[in-house]
Amino acid sequence: SSLFLLNASIPLTSFIPSWWFIEEISTYKTIPSLRQTFKNMWKTLELKAVWWPMIFIYTYYIYQIPNGAWTNFLILGLGFDDFDLGTLSVFSAALYWLGLVVYKTFLFDTSWRKIYIF
Repeated sequence: SSLFLLNASIPLTSFIPSWWFIEEISTYKTIPSLRQTFKNMWKTLELKAVWWPMIFIYTYYIYQIPNGAWTNFLILGLGFDDFDLGTLSVFSAALYWLGLVVYKTFLFDTSWRKIYIF
């Protein structure tokens, strides 16, 4: 319907004008083997600078997963209709994005102990 066309037109209006500026940057490096790629990924994941922020991001993201029981309670218990659920999901996505922006802007250089305790 028209809502589908609106949702499809938004990405296309930003993608099509930038299509002409896409350029493939060629490199002459050898491609590492699959084993070497996994070794490099594991070395990266072992770094404390990687897994501490990932724990924070994972615990933040885990609360964004929709719950079937919660949705059932919203519909049957509180009488939410489809529009209410859609509005709730739009606002939750916007607040999720705002939380990521606040984290990147204000909390990125803050100690993890201060973030978890306060």
